[in-house]
Amino acid sequence: MRENRMNRYAQIKKPGIQVKLGIVIALAAVIYLSSVVVLFWNLTGSVQRRTNESYQSLTDVYVSQLRLEFEEVEKYVNTLSVDFDLNMLALEDPLTDEYQIRLYQIRQKIFSYYFNYRILTGFYLYDARTGMITYVPDDKGHYADFVREYVVREDATNGWYQFSPEGETGIALARTYRVSESLCLFAFVNLSGIAEEFGTIAKESGLLWDIEDSDGRAYYGTWGIMDHSMRREPFDVIAQTLEYSTIDLTFQLFVGSDVIWKQNKIYIGYFSLSLLVFSVFVIGVIWYMRRRMLKPLQQLLDGMERFAGGDEQVRLCGVAQAEPEMQYALASFNHMVEEIRENKFLIYETKLEKQKLLIQNMQSQINPHFFSNTTNLIYNLLEIGKTDTAEKCLLLLSSYYRYMTTIGDESTALKQEMEFVSSYLDIMKLRFPNKLSCEITTEDALKELQIPPLLIQPLAENCIKHGFTDRRHEFWIGIRIYEQDGAAVIDVCDNGRGFPEKYRGFFDQKTPVPVRETEDGGDNHVGMQNIYQRLIMHYGERASMLIDSTGQFTTVRLRIAAWRRAGESGTESE
Repeated sequence: MRENRMNRYAQIKKPGIQVKLGIVIALAAVIYLSSVVVLFWNLTGSVQRRTNESYQSLTDVYVSQLRLEFEEVEKYVNTLSVDFDLNMLALEDPLTDEYQIRLYQIRQKIFSYYFNYRILTGFYLYDARTGMITYVPDDKGHYADFVREYVVREDATNGWYQFSPEGETGIALARTYRVSESLCLFAFVNLSGIAEEFGTIAKESGLLWDIEDSDGRAYYGTWGIMDHSMRREPFDVIAQTLEYSTIDLTFQLFVGSDVIWKQNKIYIGYFSLSLLVFSVFVIGVIWYMRRRMLKPLQQLLDGMERFAGGDEQVRLCGVAQAEPEMQYALASFNHMVEEIRENKFLIYETKLEKQKLLIQNMQSQINPHFFSNTTNLIYNLLEIGKTDTAEKCLLLLSSYYRYMTTIGDESTALKQEMEFVSSYLDIMKLRFPNKLSCEITTEDALKELQIPPLLIQPLAENCIKHGFTDRRHEFWIGIRIYEQDGAAVIDVCDNGRGFPEKYRGFFDQKTPVPVRETEDGGDNHVGMQNIYQRLIMHYGERASMLIDSTGQFTTVRLRIAAWRRAGESGTESE
């Protein structure tokens, strides 16, 4: 059997790890240099095409979103026009209390739905019998002149109108509906807010822009309304028209030749720098791997070969330049040989079980979906030119996986875990801009508390995965770590969907967390039961967990009694 092991080892070792490493590095260099040559070859034409396609896609998406919002406003006005209270209001006597009560109810209905439509700037209800205008919200009669002008028009019809508000530049849109001879309903959209949003998009890309009507008149922007002598000749015009009912507005981005040239310079500079960095990196990796890893690894392989050949007295000397991990590997090899001589079979079974647990632990830690989504985010940021944000995201991802691959098996400092959690949440905020907010507070005295690694991060990940379901509203996560009555308390809160009733409650060593199942019947790979078991195994009876949902907030509370003793020992000492 030992001879068979020697033959298998010789077959594995024949190509040599140095040769394999050289082939991998050479192959990577060839692929990289080939890619650089191809990219430089097609740079001039491809940059222009990609830039125009990117801005066209950006404009199309923006205008399509506006069109959907106008359609939603249209649907809401149509729904409101057949409301029972509104139609009954037209029949009530304005001098009665019933009229006032029904008017109040209608206003409350409008107010409760008004903030669901971000493009709306006002809802007006006009009653010709009293000449009174009801505002939602109360904007002091900003569009009152248009309302009074509309109600006396003989040719007034239900639909969208475009007009210039009194005392303002630009235009506004009004969706009108005549409920009865005396009662009219109005929904107003001020284009200044939309123009400001579109202008911000153009400004971030360094572009000129404008918004024109069907006659080619520009009401907003930095291009159409500026003096002709100050205009730059555009390289290309990116336009998309919003046509809905009687609305006909064209949103335009002007991509100047200076923008294209700037992007060319960025690419040229990037590839030139990347060539230099890649060359230095390859040389550094070869030198580093050979001096600090390959040499001690070769010594380790030689020792393994001798041991497999029957030399159970083999002893390996440490290499001074080797990495601590390699020195530890050499020392561990010597210790392993010594232990095998004392009890071969016991050490073999123990080591096999330890390796199995380690592999399972690493497999449970790494989330391929998170890595894939984050790399796609970095790619998209680079596609639209947000290199600073992409760089920040890449650094956060690097910090995230550095922690994942360096944490110990038993415990880690709380401050290191929180730095890891902060990196994860910062990446999530980049993935969902303006949709996710986080608050993290940690008392200084608790930062050195030793906790099981990956104890808090799965809670934050659980908030995102199961609580952040409604992407239309801002999602909030709060993590508060503080001392209370001599115990360390970790609160993770969110305003998401919450836990089902049967998973809420207080859990300690005597009351375990129930197994939570997914829709297909399988256990969650990261669940509250896993966190509970690790907490109880680490701290014993000093630990407890509370899962609670009250009102609009859900809280998971981890409590560690006598935390100072726990922090000093790192594990349960009883």
